[in-house]
Amino acid sequence: MRIIDKIFRDKKGNTVIYLLLTVGVILLALGGSFNTKAPQKTAEEVFPQDKEQRLQSILSHIDGVGEAEVMISFEKDEDDGLLFSQKSGEGSGVKGVVIVADGGETAKIREKIIRATKAALGVETHKIEVFERKEKQ
Repeated sequence: MRIIDKIFRDKKGNTVIYLLLTVGVILLALGGSFNTKAPQKTAEEVFPQDKEQRLQSILSHIDGVGEAEVMISFEKDEDDGLLFSQKSGEGSGVKGVVIVADGGETAKIREKIIRATKAALGVETHKIEVFERKEKQ
């Protein structure tokens, strides 16, 4: 207590000013380190296989499609250690979609598959490829 009393009773007041300046500089230096919150990932970015399963389920319910398998490749692959982060204004982050379906040989069914995929993923038509499923032996 005597030290604090002595600081505040300093006739010149310089000690108080130096103390306040030091505390202010320390708070400014530490201020930025408390706001290091990482951006939140959406469920679709963390679990891209859910997109594949959902699209596969939707496609298999379209008349004429039958059984379907879906593979979605993203702009940033998990092999790079990145989680499919999509840049604002650059589309869906999907590099391409491959679909193998029972009805893939028919142009009419293929068009339905492409339209549904485009609507579900927000991906351009040229990034979607549809193939006929081979017959089970």
